[in-house]
Amino acid sequence: MLHRILYNCFSFLPVALVLAVAPLTWGQVPFELEEPDVPFDQEGAVVDFAVQENLQWKVESALRALRSGLPDLASGLAEDLLAERAGGLTKEQTKVLHYTIIDSKLAMRAYGEAELWLEKVEKDDASYRLRKALVSFGLMENAQVYAESVSLISEEELSEGDRAWLWMLRGWVANADGETDAAAEDFARAKEYARDQSPDLAAQIEYLEFRAKLLIVESDLSLSELESAYSKNRQKLVGYRVGQVLALLYFEVGQVEEALAFVDARLSELPIEFGDMREQYLLLKALIAGVDRFEGRSAARELIANGENVLLMRVALRNVFRGCLAAGDVKSNYLNSLLSDLIDQKADHILLDELLYYRSVSRFMEGDYDAALRDANLLQSRYVDSPYQRGMLSVLASSEWQRSRFRTAASHLSRLRAEFAVDYEVVELSSLIADCYFRAGLQAGTIDDFSNAAEAYGVALAEMPAGGRFSRVYSQLVSSYLRSGDFENARGVLDSKEFSAKVDDLVRWRAEWKFLTAMRSSGRSEAAYDRAQAAVRSTEGELKLRFLWLASKLSLESGHPSDTENWVLSLEEFLAVEGEDAFDGPLIDEVRSSALMTQAEAEFSFDRPEQAVAILNRLREEYAGYDAALLSYLVEARYLTSENRTVEAQRLLVYLADNFKESRYAPMALFEAALNAERRGQDSFLDQAKILLERIAQDYPDSEMVYYARLRLGDLLRKLNQFSAAQQMYEHLENQYRDRADRYLAQISLADALMARAIEDPSKFEAAISRLELLLDLPDVPLDLRVEAGYKLGVAWQNQGETRRAKQAFWTLFDVVNQVYEGAESLGPKGNYWYSRSLFALADISKFENDVDGARKFYGYVVSGGLWGEELARAQLDRLASGGVN
Repeated sequence: MLHRILYNCFSFLPVALVLAVAPLTWGQVPFELEEPDVPFDQEGAVVDFAVQENLQWKVESALRALRSGLPDLASGLAEDLLAERAGGLTKEQTKVLHYTIIDSKLAMRAYGEAELWLEKVEKDDASYRLRKALVSFGLMENAQVYAESVSLISEEELSEGDRAWLWMLRGWVANADGETDAAAEDFARAKEYARDQSPDLAAQIEYLEFRAKLLIVESDLSLSELESAYSKNRQKLVGYRVGQVLALLYFEVGQVEEALAFVDARLSELPIEFGDMREQYLLLKALIAGVDRFEGRSAARELIANGENVLLMRVALRNVFRGCLAAGDVKSNYLNSLLSDLIDQKADHILLDELLYYRSVSRFMEGDYDAALRDANLLQSRYVDSPYQRGMLSVLASSEWQRSRFRTAASHLSRLRAEFAVDYEVVELSSLIADCYFRAGLQAGTIDDFSNAAEAYGVALAEMPAGGRFSRVYSQLVSSYLRSGDFENARGVLDSKEFSAKVDDLVRWRAEWKFLTAMRSSGRSEAAYDRAQAAVRSTEGELKLRFLWLASKLSLESGHPSDTENWVLSLEEFLAVEGEDAFDGPLIDEVRSSALMTQAEAEFSFDRPEQAVAILNRLREEYAGYDAALLSYLVEARYLTSENRTVEAQRLLVYLADNFKESRYAPMALFEAALNAERRGQDSFLDQAKILLERIAQDYPDSEMVYYARLRLGDLLRKLNQFSAAQQMYEHLENQYRDRADRYLAQISLADALMARAIEDPSKFEAAISRLELLLDLPDVPLDLRVEAGYKLGVAWQNQGETRRAKQAFWTLFDVVNQVYEGAESLGPKGNYWYSRSLFALADISKFENDVDGARKFYGYVVSGGLWGEELARAQLDRLASGGVN
């Protein structure tokens, strides 16, 4: 009974059962990883990757709270997740959460609750049996129960952190049986494993060994017998040892004040030669009173500040730290004051590295990341051999993450992996390192970051078992390769039979769709079509059904519309052979409706509009409300627009927006309706276009189309000569959308509006010039837009009569295209146009300066590059050859 009392009082179990490291973004949901819109990905079929990413980090957040000595927080996080998101959790995540709760309950001495949670996990593995033994050890209803449980556990089945607790239990069993030599060996093994895990765990094991030895004689005595034994041996060393147990027993039976009074009396009479015993009594007082009472805080401070027994000082410090964090803001001032006083004293405290560690974690928890970094860096530099180096690396990484310095966070995690990680931790750390680099890539748009992310994801994936986490990392590995432009390695991941065997069909479909979308975006639709055809031949079931649909889509996109109808027929034949009952009903309807729309698009491409419209009408009738049926209005309207039937196109688009207001296509329909109104040219129709564009912002304020609608609205205002209103619109976009990749579109339009106003207000000229210069110089501005800005900058100076500055602007543009990039081949259609006009302008200036050779050179660039105006440039070269200049 008494060793249960001791155990309850000191609360050692098992905060460090896994790893005692500092938190990595506790409770923090990371960035949402971008995913292309995947077709036929029914809601609820599989948890979405972005949702799964958030869930995984929340699961790990609960686990990190436990590892960091916050069992109450860990239990709360885990229980909330199980209650709120049980349907979205994988089996692996559910198991982690269950064990997080069990270990948290054990750490909080809630053994009965821990026992209830143990009933929810699989009962045939060593992790279960160990915790069952620890529950029995805590409850002590029958010592034989945990003794028998311990004998059945093999250490080979456990992680190294768990092995420390196994050998500790074996030591207690041997000690209780009077086998002191065997107990000493068992405790030695426990401490050996604990030291490899964390200093916290080692301290716990050492103290439990000490208490086991103390209790070997007194463990069977009652309260009255202990009081009698104490009276007989008062003021003797053995008496003071019995007094410790007696004080604990007072505490256990609820006589807290009696326990504290007894401890105070002993402290007042302890002889000076029993100094170590005095420190033990101070620790008893600190633990019995706790941080909520002045007596507990005072005793802890005295022991930590003036003690000599490092083990006892460490236990007191750890108890204060945990107690204050659990109490929240109420005790944070006391904790910070204690830590700072001890750290800042003139002579270095014997536990200075530990004090720095705890203060760094405390400041991190308070959100003071700069202060956390200062303490962590000080510990790293001064105490290179400290056992808290491992925890400090975690604090450093977490703090840098919170400050959005993701590469630095990755470097700390890389060091943590290289210097401290055991095999099973390499996977977790590699995944975190990869997430850091991926986040850095999203932040800066750098290929190297995505390459580094791919490397780390690859390391994690190689050793990761199948499951939800494998699927997430698999998907991110493909994304990283694609974002770094490494299509070959992305293809290698997708073609790996080993990896494919570990993911389900939907995960593979998502990854393939991502890959094929990237291929199409890079102009490789033909290769994408070939891959889709190969996938049709090599897959089966729902995955084959999806690829049959995709082949029909890509046949049209890659210029093979004659194949489209055959693919649609193949899709129907496949359904007939397999039987529709073999597939999910909504999936079949989605595939069929979308295939019909693709077939209609093929008919339009063959200039057979009657057949196409007939198919679209059938689609709207048979699959009313389906995504493809709504999209069909856009498809038909675009055909009408291409035939210059803008009135009909506009009417159809407005019908879609008015009758399907909740559709995601409604904002797009309004935008395209506005474009059709604008094409009709007259001011009254431009006013119609304005109204349609304003509807997008009013009715769909969260839509991606709002930015483009307002941008187009600014352009309309310029067409109506309302340049001041246009300027205000562009300035709003410039300020409101600072983080958009296409924010430069608003900036160049603003420069155009300012330049137009400069005719009446010369002060606007400098504002326009400064924006054009900035757009030309910034390396992250898209090349075509830089070229456009450079041309407009040169023309602006020409209009001011500043030929030298104009020539300088055109030449800078020329230099950017040919020195920074790889010549005219790097340009898109718009860049081609503006670059060619710049070359014509340089040729004109050369002729003005009587530099005929220079003019020939610039016209020659237009011809050799196959640029816009090539024939005109040839004519100018012929004119120069015949002696003409103008």
